[in-house]
Amino acid sequence: MNRDDDIRRLIRDFQSYSEEVDAISRDYFNRSQNLTLYSGRGFMPSLDTFETESDFVCVIELAGVDVEDLSVEFDGVALIISGKRRPLTGFEKRQYLKLELDFGYFERIVTVPEAVKPETLHIENINGFYIIRLKKLQPGFRHAALREEPIDSDSRR
Repeated sequence: MNRDDDIRRLIRDFQSYSEEVDAISRDYFNRSQNLTLYSGRGFMPSLDTFETESDFVCVIELAGVDVEDLSVEFDGVALIISGKRRPLTGFEKRQYLKLELDFGYFERIVTVPEAVKPETLHIENINGFYIIRLKKLQPGFRHAALREEPIDSDSRR
């Protein structure tokens, strides 16, 4: 066995464990307890979730994904964000020197921690970030914030 096989096995085991924990919490609590879940299929785009006084907001990094290739559904408990990033075209022959970009299928499941109005689901794309908003049933903050503002890279120096 080589290192790549060990890493793949570890990731597969972790994904399986994560799915089991989520299934148990769904059965026990009648809803998923994970804030976000990676389905284990395709690549995993980065995302942030936060609340404002009036909205639950999910920002997902999906540069290169056309709106026609994106699906966002709300099932009453979670946002299911899925789709496909298509490979770049227009290059006849390629010899890669570095290969880091992910293409293909993706899916993220984000538990919405409080009651929202499903009919208010709104999606916009700003520079490759899809911003997904749902209006809260009752305005105000209900959860302790991890951080009020994102860390500015200049402030770390």
